[in-house]
Amino acid sequence: MKIRILLFAVIGALLSWVSAHSIFLGVPTGSDENSYFFQANSFADGVISRDAPPFHDRFKQYMVILDDEAGWLSRYPPAHPLWLAPARWFGSVYVLTALAAALGVAFLCAAGLALGIPPLILALTLLPSPYFVFMYGTALSHTSGFMAVSILLWAYIRWQKGSGARFAVFAGLAWSFFFLNRTYTALLMAVPLGMDALWQLSRSRTRKSFIGTTAFALSAAIGVAVYLLYNKLACGDAFTATYLYYEPSENLGFGLRRTQGDAAVLHTLPIGLATLWDHIKTLDLWWWGFRGSLVAATALAIIGWSRRWSALLLSSMLAVCLGYVAFWYPGVANAGGPVYYFETATALALLTALGIARLYRALERTPQARRLLSFCFALALLGAASHFIADQTPRFIAQQMPRYIFWRTLDSAPPHSIVFVSRQPGVHKGEYARNPRGLDSNPLVLQSRGEYDAVAMRVFSNRTPLLLSGDDPTHLHPLTSPTTLLFKRDATQTGHRIGQNEAIDQRSNQWARVARHDRDKKDWLVLDRPVELPAGQYQLTIAGDYENIAPTHPSHVGIRIGDTNDVIALTGSHTGATPIATYTVSLTNLVTSTVISLRYGGTGTLRVRDFTWAEIPEKMEP
Repeated sequence: MKIRILLFAVIGALLSWVSAHSIFLGVPTGSDENSYFFQANSFADGVISRDAPPFHDRFKQYMVILDDEAGWLSRYPPAHPLWLAPARWFGSVYVLTALAAALGVAFLCAAGLALGIPPLILALTLLPSPYFVFMYGTALSHTSGFMAVSILLWAYIRWQKGSGARFAVFAGLAWSFFFLNRTYTALLMAVPLGMDALWQLSRSRTRKSFIGTTAFALSAAIGVAVYLLYNKLACGDAFTATYLYYEPSENLGFGLRRTQGDAAVLHTLPIGLATLWDHIKTLDLWWWGFRGSLVAATALAIIGWSRRWSALLLSSMLAVCLGYVAFWYPGVANAGGPVYYFETATALALLTALGIARLYRALERTPQARRLLSFCFALALLGAASHFIADQTPRFIAQQMPRYIFWRTLDSAPPHSIVFVSRQPGVHKGEYARNPRGLDSNPLVLQSRGEYDAVAMRVFSNRTPLLLSGDDPTHLHPLTSPTTLLFKRDATQTGHRIGQNEAIDQRSNQWARVARHDRDKKDWLVLDRPVELPAGQYQLTIAGDYENIAPTHPSHVGIRIGDTNDVIALTGSHTGATPIATYTVSLTNLVTSTVISLRYGGTGTLRVRDFTWAEIPEKMEP
């Protein structure tokens, strides 16, 4: 039996490896996996968080926390990134995914064996499943979650069947890892398991049962303690999880939720139930690759119903499925099947295999009929699943291809380079700034900001600047860093609350933002966006003119440099060619944010053409 289990584990690992490279092309499916990779590399470097880099908005990536207080770290719990951390030395995260598949299959077969299910039947139930094959082609946390639940069920069944308290410890530790990985799923699954353990204790009331239950609870509590410690180290508060620090509405419940800190979503019970039904229909197709496969699995589960185990396995599934009715996000759609339910595929496989095993035993007296029916069943199952996998694979390859091109192009960058990424069709914006080792990443990747990329070139002057444009995603184009920095912004393109754009000279297409006393009230004529400048000396210039501004109602130019604010009052008239105002400043910080705003006082006329931030070159020594 052990040889067979080992064989099926190897097959599971091979399916995972082939899926990862032939279906998903060996690249992440989205921002979640990039976040895991980032934290895995942080753990490999011996840190929980990295210091926040300059240009937060340029390095920002969905699913990664980036602020000056917490630093730079993944929003996810630590277990899955820790599982992936050895990828630094293996050279591929998919080695760890394949290992998780192997261990998941091995321990699930062992759990089935404890329930009287031959490993071949359980392997036949699980391994052809497109749900299993596609999900294990990704590096999502559900892959190590599946492994943890397989170990949990194996150890729990062995313990409850009388194999000793050490299996209760194994079960508790497996749940601890699961809790540190898929926190909500682990909590939901803990409810039926905990109730079952207490029910069995109340029935037996023996010293052995008490020791086992206590060992199960204490070893499970280790995960909770580590979780609180990690939160404390990562966020400064033991009861603030990293995903809640990233977005406080990322929890179970109904009401307003926010999508990655951006747009608001109203989650309601009807929406959650509709999502549940969609997931059930999806699983009905993805379980074995044909419509009705979940119905067939349910029928087999009824046939193989075990008074002791079937209710527990089913309730562990239902707790997760019903619990996620209260979660606003339906899960990523580009991984194959309902991702939030993947850990329940362990219980579904056991329930289905119980029915197949009972039917197999029922035909024991007719061996020829049993062999024929078994062959036909296996052939039909493998045929349906293979056909479905072959049918779906081109669609997944097509959606992964832009990402594949993107990652391979980045991988082609020369050593010690910095790559500025502009819009990439087919790649989510949250994936642009892939920097798995923070500022030590090679290459260093930033979102492009056009002419303002010159600032980052100055800050990272020891790196070769390159551009990856969506117009040519297969090539990196060299950039030249300017010797002096000059940024000019048209005042008609800034934010404002009053005023209008008026032509100064239509022939030369010159325009200004204009406020007039007979039309505009006191309010902001200019609300500019921040400009980040590296250390150096600069002249900030406001071009335009004004007239008849009363001393009692001046217009104010606000210049904010970092945390300091200066105000220049404009009164009287100024219609010459000289600028409205100039301001010279020396910046010593690595990067300093500067903002210009202008508040109209309500008198006279004020015209603003543009703003210029001009670097003053250092004087050469004679």
